Amino acid sequence: TNIISNPSMAVILFIPDTNETLILTGNGKLTKSHSLLEGAKVKDKRPKIGIVFCVNGVHFSKNPVLTDIGLWNNKNYIDRSLFPSLGTIITEQMQSAMKLPSNTSIIGRVIGKCLALVGDISTKHDYKKNLY
Repeated sequence: TNIISNPSMAVILFIPDTNETLILTGNGKLTKSHSLLEGAKVKDKRPKIGIVFCVNGVHFSKNPVLTDIGLWNNKNYIDRSLFPSLGTIITEQMQSAMKLPSNTSIIGRVIGKCLALVGDISTKHDYKKNLY
C-alpha cells in the first residue's frame, strides 16, 4: 500500500550492541512545507516533498535472534569492496528484464561492463545535479 491510501506506519530502530529494538508506530503524511523541509537540505537543495511521521506508540522489544545471528559481530560483516556498485546492480536487473545476454557469455560480460560503467557514471552525475 502507499502512504496516501493507508497512512499507518511503523519504524524499527536497531539499538547497537543489544538484542533490543525500538518500535515507533503512528501515521504518516506527505508535506511540501518549506519550513519543515528546510532542515533536510543537502548542498543547499531542499527536498520537494517529505514525510511527516506522527508517532502515537513507542515500545522496546527484545529480539534474541539478533544476538543469535550475530548482527553486531564484526566478523559477520561483509567487506564493502565486495559489494557491487549501484550501476552493476541496475545492469544485472536490466539484462534479466530485457533478456540481454547474461554475464556468463563474452558478449554478456562486455554489455554488462559497459552498462555498469554508464550506470555508475549517470548515478554519480544524478547525485550531484539532481539530488532532490
